[in-house]
Amino acid sequence: MFIDFIFPGQIPLEISFIVRLLAAGICGAIIGIERKNRFKEAGIKTHSVVAIASALFMLISKYGFNDIFIQYGVIPDAARIAAQIIPGISFLGAGMIMTKGYSVSGLTTAAGIWATAGIGMAIGGGMYFLGLTATIVLVLFQLLFHSRIVRKSMRSFEFVTVEMDDVPIEPLFAKLEAEKCEVVASKVTKQDGGIHIELTINRTIVSRQTSIHSTLQHIDGIRSIEI
Repeated sequence: MFIDFIFPGQIPLEISFIVRLLAAGICGAIIGIERKNRFKEAGIKTHSVVAIASALFMLISKYGFNDIFIQYGVIPDAARIAAQIIPGISFLGAGMIMTKGYSVSGLTTAAGIWATAGIGMAIGGGMYFLGLTATIVLVLFQLLFHSRIVRKSMRSFEFVTVEMDDVPIEPLFAKLEAEKCEVVASKVTKQDGGIHIELTINRTIVSRQTSIHSTLQHIDGIRSIEI
């Protein structure tokens, strides 16, 4: 086992528990650093706490009821507490997800919290190599899919809400088309002496060089632009 390299010979069980908690916290912090650098809702502290707590619950699940076996000869279910970590973390991850109109944010962070819990469980269960490997793979994938090369090859959707005076809207769509912005979906509603427009826009590599706000702000009749 990995811990044998740190403490050769007979290892007190309590020391191995401490090492597992520390290792889980470090792995969680590594994932949290990547999230914090992207200004996400959950950063270093959240991911570290999730990993340490998951490792702790795993240790309790595996070793917390040994006295029952020793005293009464009853074999406890070692997976019972561990099994509750997954739905518990799911509630925490759900709190990271925010919806606004057709826009959804926080899904990757929520999934990262869930994965961090799995890493903590693996290390808490003594599978150091698996937990460390999962940490490295998770961080590498995050960095890869946020790299410019991959992002440029992916479609980039933006959800835009425009408030306009009661004027023709054709210039707005013409401007978007001229800037290589494909309108995937639109909803136009007249209200309060003006026009409310909801747009789903697919932006090409060329159109991403300027913001939607800069593209539309000079069109006559626009009151506000919300992205």
